[in-house]
Amino acid sequence: MRHVFISYTKKNKSIADQLCSMLERNGLTCWIAPRDIPPGYPWAETIVTAIGQSDVFITLVSAAAYRSAHMARELQGADASGVPILPIRVDEAPLQGDFQYFLGNSQWLDLQDRTPDQYENDAADAVRSLHARSVAAADKLSAEPAVSSIPSGTRARSTRRLGASDRPITDELRNTITTLVTVALKREKALAGFDLADSRTLFFGFRFLLYVSLASALLHIPAWSAQHIDFIHPAFMPSVVAEALIEQIALCFVLYLAITLFGATVDPQQLFCGFCLLSAYQLMSDVCLVPVQVRAIAAQNPDVEQFLQRIVAMGDQAPLGDLLVLLVAGTASVGLRIVPVLALFKAFHVTDQIGRRRAALSLVVAIALWSVSVFVFSQPFLATLYSTYRH
Repeated sequence: MRHVFISYTKKNKSIADQLCSMLERNGLTCWIAPRDIPPGYPWAETIVTAIGQSDVFITLVSAAAYRSAHMARELQGADASGVPILPIRVDEAPLQGDFQYFLGNSQWLDLQDRTPDQYENDAADAVRSLHARSVAAADKLSAEPAVSSIPSGTRARSTRRLGASDRPITDELRNTITTLVTVALKREKALAGFDLADSRTLFFGFRFLLYVSLASALLHIPAWSAQHIDFIHPAFMPSVVAEALIEQIALCFVLYLAITLFGATVDPQQLFCGFCLLSAYQLMSDVCLVPVQVRAIAAQNPDVEQFLQRIVAMGDQAPLGDLLVLLVAGTASVGLRIVPVLALFKAFHVTDQIGRRRAALSLVVAIALWSVSVFVFSQPFLATLYSTYRH
């Protein structure tokens, strides 16, 4: 057996340390944070690697554990890696959330009202038994002859590895739609279903960002038409999409620069891959602004900035409907722009590595740098582009 991974929340640290000591007294090697994280190593990446290399995953289940997003992610990682899971109950709190989903049918080891001496042998025996059953099942599976190949798109594990297929267009469309829906519903939790270190996932993430940028550009067609912009010109749409891609890549770059500047350690490929997948929120943000574009066109101010200037100039005489649309749509759009950035911080444990204050400062620095790049490069480029292709 390689090692037993012990997942716990800080409020149960004393129990976790006791359990680790007793298992190691019984000849079982344990991996437990922060003891086994080498100095200077990436915190999140080391934990993910340790879970993947473990033979048994122990999770200390308690009311405090249900409030720990880190334990939920570790549990999802163990399930995705196919590691046998041993839930150990330390209080009477019923299962909730992700724990209920992953552990609802699992056999428990209950430590309530028992001293360490009373449950030491039971804990060691449970780990050995779970590992032995897992090895036996794996041996049986490997001994069975294969009756058919795995169909395209089937996953042997929960982690998605996006590769070649005999139906590339259909699979690409399905993967894109599935990713859009999954990210919209689960935010950073959706990233646990992808192998962010796989180059195929990276290429899919970039394509996904491209599709999002193209879809966002298509939402502007009514406004471009009202502004008499020749959007069907062969060079116009590629220029708009390229600008959007560069703008998003710049945002990812300044995010990486900001969080590493304040001391966080993040793998750049995985961060960029996660950023691309979370770009689904960019499309949702632009959808929220569609009602504003409709109002702007109706008011004969098809440019949204001109429409805003008109509303400000009218002051108290501005139509109430226009004001409500601007307020609701603008608030929703800004909120959806912030969501993916916060989701990235959670997914890569930035706050846990550098603390809330430094994480907040890094976020402010990133937004400031990105805003400068937008006003200095993106806005002048788009203004010139629109002017060039206006009839």
